[in-house]
Amino acid sequence: EQVVAIKLNVPVTMVLPADASRSCLDEFERGKAGIIRVKNSLTKVHSRSAEAFSPEDEAAVKDLIKKTIPGGFEEVDKNIVLFMIQWVGAEMEMHMRSLVQDTIDGLTHSDDVKIPVSSAA
Repeated sequence: EQVVAIKLNVPVTMVLPADASRSCLDEFERGKAGIIRVKNSLTKVHSRSAEAFSPEDEAAVKDLIKKTIPGGFEEVDKNIVLFMIQWVGAEMEMHMRSLVQDTIDGLTHSDDVKIPVSSAA
């Protein structure tokens, strides 16, 4: 899917399992060392060595990359990293909104402010 999105210049929204989100947030809560671990993970994208369940599908996708993506596998890798950075940013934003809302919900004054949890604020 990412290859087609890159080829067509279509925005991508990454949707990963809740465990991935929690793991990412756990790393950020560890401070600089955790952030560096996340950064290191994000830079380990190697589409050229990716495997598919079906060898035929794998060959077809890799051929599509070679023939249609200027910059080939390196361009695909760069874009996947960018997609993942956007995902990390969205996860951090939702987490911060939740933390702020929890603090606001704990207030007892009559002028409580509600912070939208979605990023479509």
